[in-house]
Amino acid sequence: MPVQQARTANNRWAELGLRTRLRAQGALTWFSAKRGDPMARLLHSPWRDDPYPLYREMRERGPLVRSRLGVLVATTHQLCDEVLRDRRFGVRTSDGSYGDPPPAAR
Repeated sequence: MPVQQARTANNRWAELGLRTRLRAQGALTWFSAKRGDPMARLLHSPWRDDPYPLYREMRERGPLVRSRLGVLVATTHQLCDEVLRDRRFGVRTSDGSYGDPPPAAR
């Protein structure tokens, strides 16, 4: 098999694999939404069409809510701001590293 044909065949398999994973992920989030997970519901209609009751429900649960999907949802502006600015949550420094910047960059 020529190299170009092998690459084309591999790309088709990769695309099929990606399509399958995306469908499985969509099915998982739909199932979680049907079972009442507010984070999963934000991903699907009809709940996504009016998200404000879901936002209220999550805020009533507390400032940090764990979804059945395994993600944590920050429900207050203050907590969102803290997470987005805290280097421990993956914010990179100017040199591309994680964590505290080196002394020279301070």
